[in-house]
Amino acid sequence: MVRSLHLAASAAIVLGAWAGTASAQPGIEEGPAPSSIRGLAPLSEVAVLEVPRMASVESRSMTGPENPDGPNDPFVFADPFAVAAGPSSHGRWEVAADGRTAVWRLRVVSEGAVSLNFGFARYRMPPGGRLRIHTPDDGEVVGPYTEADNEEHGELWTPVLPGGEAVIEVAVPVGRIGEVELEIGSVNRGFRDLRGLFGGVLIGGRAACNIDVACSQGDPYRDQIRSVGLMQYGGTVGCSGALLNNTAEDGKPYFLTALHCGFRSDPEGNARSVVVYWNYQKPGCGSGSGSRSQTQSGAQYRAGHVASDIALLELDDALDPAHELFLAGWDVSGSVVGFPVAVHHPRRDLKSITTFSVPAVPGGDPFFGSQWTQGGGTIEGGASGSPMFNDIGRVAGVSSSIGFGSGCHGGRYYAGRLGSAWASLGSWLDPGSTGATSLDGMEAGTGPLSVRALDDKALKAPGDGESAEALQVDLAPFFRSLGGITFTATSSDGSAATVSVSGSVVSLTPVATGSSTITVTASDSGDSSRSVTGTFLVTVGSNRSPEPSGTLADRSLNEGGTSQVALASAFTDGDGDTLTYAASSTDTSVATVALSGSSATVTAVNGPGTATIDVTATDTGGSNTKARHRFEVTVLNEPPRAVGSLADVALRVGDGNEVVDLATAFTEPEGEPLTYRPWSSASSVARATLSGSKLTLIPEGRGDATFTVWAREQGGSYASATQTIGVRVKAARGVTLSTDDLAVSEGSTATYTVALNSEPTGEVTVTPSVASGG
Repeated sequence: MVRSLHLAASAAIVLGAWAGTASAQPGIEEGPAPSSIRGLAPLSEVAVLEVPRMASVESRSMTGPENPDGPNDPFVFADPFAVAAGPSSHGRWEVAADGRTAVWRLRVVSEGAVSLNFGFARYRMPPGGRLRIHTPDDGEVVGPYTEADNEEHGELWTPVLPGGEAVIEVAVPVGRIGEVELEIGSVNRGFRDLRGLFGGVLIGGRAACNIDVACSQGDPYRDQIRSVGLMQYGGTVGCSGALLNNTAEDGKPYFLTALHCGFRSDPEGNARSVVVYWNYQKPGCGSGSGSRSQTQSGAQYRAGHVASDIALLELDDALDPAHELFLAGWDVSGSVVGFPVAVHHPRRDLKSITTFSVPAVPGGDPFFGSQWTQGGGTIEGGASGSPMFNDIGRVAGVSSSIGFGSGCHGGRYYAGRLGSAWASLGSWLDPGSTGATSLDGMEAGTGPLSVRALDDKALKAPGDGESAEALQVDLAPFFRSLGGITFTATSSDGSAATVSVSGSVVSLTPVATGSSTITVTASDSGDSSRSVTGTFLVTVGSNRSPEPSGTLADRSLNEGGTSQVALASAFTDGDGDTLTYAASSTDTSVATVALSGSSATVTAVNGPGTATIDVTATDTGGSNTKARHRFEVTVLNEPPRAVGSLADVALRVGDGNEVVDLATAFTEPEGEPLTYRPWSSASSVARATLSGSKLTLIPEGRGDATFTVWAREQGGSYASATQTIGVRVKAARGVTLSTDDLAVSEGSTATYTVALNSEPTGEVTVTPSVASGG
């Protein structure tokens, strides 16, 4: 367990002048962010909480008891300092120029700290109140935190801000000052510069051999990478972890990590202090910088298993759809993993991926064992709790420890087996007791999300005695959600156009010349409080919008394949106007689309994967409005396939090796080169070396072994094929001679050696035979 250094010094309070008394005024339920509030005193007049200077970075022991971040420890990056400060005892209340908003501010200063974060022992914000924490120049901001962040346990822990000074601000309607409950319990002072604050020199950053998840090694795991987060607890320690799906597939934010990451002692308390940073990674392979702006705070401890070093949390808040996270699948079978990978945040730094050079094998204890070699990345402190994915991208283990002496040159790796902890985890991850031993992952969106702006529309005004001609628009292409969506819509001017909704289709009916703004609300079918809105303009006049005709079918293509899509028959225009077409793909790494006149060509680029093709037809010569179609393209990447079976092999110790050519044992439908990975069930009986597709079987001792060989497309998907080879090894021959033939000249002597090996036992008779030669 991490032991934190608690200083005995007292915090010094430097009080600023009191700006006045907040008089009771009619409160407002929503207030502006404090940075936009006018009429506040200069920051120089705000009270200061001075926290004692901590030991310098240079004097800190990198492996001492305050920083036990050896290769098998969580990564300690900050020192906690206990305080008890809040609006009732420190800081300053002011009333803004509007007379309705009260603002409390407190500056916190810790000289020499490279970052600050805070643990609020008590947090409760009334309606209309907001807490934000920012650097003095307002360049970086944490929050705002609102009434929605009130938790039953009453605590709030924050992400880090750079530098040794921060401003804590609360804005609240003046009538609700007495409802604010806020007490800072811990000021956590960073002593490792993970963000380049010292002129770009990282102190304690990840090793240079780490591989960014944006590199090609991460291509087969794009979804799984989105499940992994950087976890902070106690404001001082960093680990890794991953979101997990459950058999109810209800989107609950279960978060898997290592038990030694704060959950062996006081697991409930440490869970409350958890902060998770999402998508902290470079946007390109070796290029760009990561952002820690996507965070969420607080969790509940659900289960743990000591022997396998696994802990399961449930995050306090629903996942933000804007973060585009993924709930990883899992496998509790405990099977050998041919091509294991780990995705992690080494030393609390940018998200990285490690590819292991040998299969992950379940041992006699509840762990997988594997190893990496130079070029495969590395595993460092802070990677604890990260998921180990199996051959089909499901979580099979949780990173626990590495062998001492491991580094960029390679090392041993150990991950707790998920199946070993299933007695503890199963009631949460399989709530319906289905008995499932594996589960695929799924998108983590927990509410409707607007994926594109709604298109403006044009309607033809009805003439005298004419019936109005309604236009129907399908709203489905503009929103997405994990669950069902319920749509509602309103018109800002019913004298111009009215609106009604049936399912995902909105009907627009013209009334008279004019315009109206249509507001569409997409709500979660199971929770109407989760919703998103969009608007578009309807113009009623002499021209009409084009309309889609029929549907464009989804299609499946092999890599490199193409499909032609005719667009002229897919749209109509009631006024006969010429239409201009446009098309785009949501993921050009999977499929692209190109236009030639009224025909679109879809090209499959890389699979497996799915892209949505969006096609529009615009009435550029009339109303300048558009109609839209969309369809999905699934790009297939057929995995390698085993061809026939490999013959069993008989070997004898001392009689040489056997070479098996794997190239004839597998086929790759697209002709891509394959990578092979062998594993012996009994390395004391036989082992193997690999050169290209040539597998050399080497006898070691008498017995039977089964070799499993995985074949996987180089740089493609994670799908693989397997073959097995049965190997029987006989012991070394019982008697061996140094020579089979011995020539002896008349009158001379010659010698030879008879060696008795371990078999057979008992008496051995050697009978030479003599033949005369010419």
